[in-house]
Formats: sequence, C-alpha cells, structure tokens
Amino acid sequence: PLSELHADVDELNRSREKFVIREGPKSATISQPEDTLRHKLKVRERRYEEVREISKQQKHRVDAQENEYSITVRKIEEKKAESEVVTENSARLKREVQDVSAEILEVSERMRQANRVLSSVGKNLTELREKKQDLVDVFWQASSPGTREGYATIMEANLPGVHGLLLEHISVPEEYRLAVEVTAGPQLFNILVDDEEVMGRCMDLLKRKQAESGKSFRATFMSLEEAKKRDSSHYPLDSLADSLPLTDVIESPDWVRCVVQRVWGRFILVTGASEGPAGHEFSTVTREGDIFSRNGLLEGGFFDPQRCTRLEEWERVSRVNDEIKLLEYRLEKVTANLLTERSTEKNIKQRLLSIRVNLQRSLRAEAVKGRQLSELRDARQRLSDSIYLAARLSREYDAEQKSLELEIAAIEAERKSPVTDTGELTEADAVQLENLVEELAKKRQEVSENSQKVAERRVAIAKLRARLALLIEGRLSPLEDQLRDAILATTEEKQDDLEKERLASLRANCLVGAYHQEDSMVGW
Repeated sequence: PLSELHADVDELNRSREKFVIREGPKSATISQPEDTLRHKLKVRERRYEEVREISKQQKHRVDAQENEYSITVRKIEEKKAESEVVTENSARLKREVQDVSAEILEVSERMRQANRVLSSVGKNLTELREKKQDLVDVFWQASSPGTREGYATIMEANLPGVHGLLLEHISVPEEYRLAVEVTAGPQLFNILVDDEEVMGRCMDLLKRKQAESGKSFRATFMSLEEAKKRDSSHYPLDSLADSLPLTDVIESPDWVRCVVQRVWGRFILVTGASEGPAGHEFSTVTREGDIFSRNGLLEGGFFDPQRCTRLEEWERVSRVNDEIKLLEYRLEKVTANLLTERSTEKNIKQRLLSIRVNLQRSLRAEAVKGRQLSELRDARQRLSDSIYLAARLSREYDAEQKSLELEIAAIEAERKSPVTDTGELTEADAVQLENLVEELAKKRQEVSENSQKVAERRVAIAKLRARLALLIEGRLSPLEDQLRDAILATTEEKQDDLEKERLASLRANCLVGAYHQEDSMVGW
C-alpha cells in the first residue's frame, strides 16, 4: 500500500540524486553565468537550512511518538492484568451463583419434606384429639350429672391452688384397679385443692356460673391441708398373711400421699383368700372387688365389675394425652425447623441477589475493561502507523538534505574550477527523463489519494467503535458486524491498491537508469 508507494518515491529520488551529481556542473559550466550560480547556491542553501530544521523537528516528533507508543504498550499490559482480575472475579461470582442456587434447592427440598411431616403430624394430632374427646366422653358417662360441667368450669378458670381430679394423680396396676375403684367410689372425682380458702373460691365460681347459665354445676373438693391433719395411727401399720395395705399398690406424687392415705388407708388388700379375715380394726378387699367389714362380713352385696372402668378409661385418656403431647412437641419442633429453613432460604436468596448484583457489576466492568483495552490497542496501531509514516518522512527529508548537500557541493565546485563540456543530452535520455517526471507525478498523486482513503476509513472505523462502546453493555452485536465489514472493505481496497502499486513499481524500475533530471524536480 502506502509503504510500497513511498519505497518507489525513494527509489526515484535516488535516481534524481544521480542526475544532480552529473547534471549540475555541466549545466553550470556550459550555460550558466556566475550570478546564476550564486543565486542557485543561495536558494539551495536556504532550502537546506529549512530541510534540516524540518528534519530535526520530525525526529523530535518521532521520538515523542515512540515514547507515547511505549507508554501505550505499558498501559495495555496493565489493562490486560486488570481485565484478567475482573474476568477471574466474574468467573468466581458465576461459580458462587451456581453454588448458592444449588443450596437454595437443597433448602427448598428440606422445606418440602418438613411440610409433608407437618401435614402428617397435624393429621395424626387431629385424629388423636378426636380419639381423646371420645374417650373423655365415655369416661364422664359414669359420673353424676353436672360433675363434668363443674370440673370443666373450675379447670378453665385456672385458679391457683386447684390440682384437678384425684384419679389424675394416681397410677394403679391393672390387676388391682377393680379393688381400688370399688373402695374409692365417687371420691375418684374429687377435685384436689390446697385449703378451705381455695375451696370457697371454687364454690363461689360454680354458684356464679350456675346463676348466669341456669345449668347444673356439681363438684366435690378435697383439701390437702385437711388430709394432712389425719392421725397416722388410724392407718394399718402391719400386713396380714397373704395381704398388704391397699395404699401400697397405688403410685402417686408425694404431695398426694396424704389424700391416698385418707381414701384407701383403712383397707387391706387380700391376695390369697376369697374372704377377708375378721377381728381387725380395718376392712379388707379382694382383687375381685369384694369388700369385707372388720367383722368379716361382705359389704355392698352383688355388683357388676364391668361398670368399674373409670381407672382403665382414664388410663386410656392419659396414654392418648401423652401421645398428643409427644405429637405436639414434634409439631412444635418441625414448625421451628421449618421457620428456621424459611429464614435460611430468605438469607440465602438475599445473598444470591447480592452476588448477582456484584456479578452484573463485574460483567459491566469486564466489558468496560475490554473496551478500554480495545481502544488502547487501536491507539497503539495508530501510533505505529504514525511512527512509520513519520520515520518515512524523516528519511525523505534526510535524503533531500543529502541531495541538497550534493547540489551545493557541485555548484561550489563549478564556481571554483570550470569543467569541460561532458556532452549534451541525447534524444533517448530526454524521453526517459520525461517518462520519469510523469511517473513520479503519478506516484505522488496515488500516495495522496491512498492517504486520503486511509484517513476516511480510519474516521469511519473510529465512529463505529464509538457507537459500539455506547452499546457494548447491552450485548449488542450489529455494530461489531459493521465494524468488521468496514475493516474488511478497507483490507480488500488496500489489496487492490497493492496490486496497482506493484504494476506502477515495475514501470518505475524501468527509469532507474536515467542520468539527468531538471531543477524543477528538486524536493518532494
């Protein structure tokens, strides 16, 4: 392209220097007087000073551009390092997004499992509560009318010093339940209270509720304070053969033992006889529920054992209630875990959002770094081209300076020592010189046109790159295609120009052997 055109021009200038060396003294000797030589010398010296100053400035310009080129290369390396850091950061953030997304999926799966467990536990809990309600209904069927309502009213009031039914606080082995129940009778439904004062508040509450609703409320209370006042001497201290105190088969908390002694302390459980012994100060009871007086007589007559199921029914209620408590605990635990997982999921999603925001920033920074790196590379290429052209121009000025030195030396030599005529130009030399002048003019015109085209192409490419820089964050590619097309078109046109220049170079080589050139050819 332009480089080959400049090479052709240099070649023609070297041919011109040869003409100057040979043609200068001859022309001066033959046809030019002293005044003409003096004037020509003055013109050449003035031009020589101008070219030398221009050449010096051009060299300074080349040095400055080379320094700027070095700075640009260093900036490119720094920008590459920065771009690599940003790219690595983007890759790391992408991996974090994948890891956190997988973590969210795991938390979501645990939440789905917890919801399934929660649904199952809730369903079982509902069934157990319904079962408990049925068992409680069966349990209260054997109680006196109004007893259930009275008990419910007292317990819902949550009065201090009230401890619930007696049978709630005792546990009896299955083989002794019948004996314990027939000896206690309705006392199993007694409500335990601390003292007479608490009992009075409970009675006032029942009276007030009965007056408000018009329903019957019944309750029997047993004072723990009163039970503790009983003399322990009334309780049987020793057991008969094949017998034991009935209180020994009843398990209860320590604070309830006084009530147990008051209700069952006068009974001995006979384990090895169908009739109770006589002549003792306490009654006896068998496992079958037969009660014998102190005289050995059977009390109460016949009764149906199938009706004495209060302890067994309450035991069922207690077992179901324990299962309900376990399920409630499990439900509470699963609910707490679910809330924890939801909080974890929320925190992870917030972290994922933060990572994605940082990733977007990193990607934008990566795009900016890439654009800046591309701009620096373009600037480096422009500086490289400019340095090449400036160096070429500097060499041309040096060549012109040398040519002027030769001309000045030839003129001074001609002034000092006349030279004999070396002969005139032949017709063939004149034709060859004319062709050389025309070819040099064409080369100059072609250099000018190609330089203009390159400048226009660079302006177009710069505009396209500016537009691309504005849209690069949106990941738009049409301008990139236009830029590639423009560069491709420039390359193809340069290739066409290269072919033309090669043909022109062949024509110019035919004129290298010319020996003369006119004064008007000096300088380019």
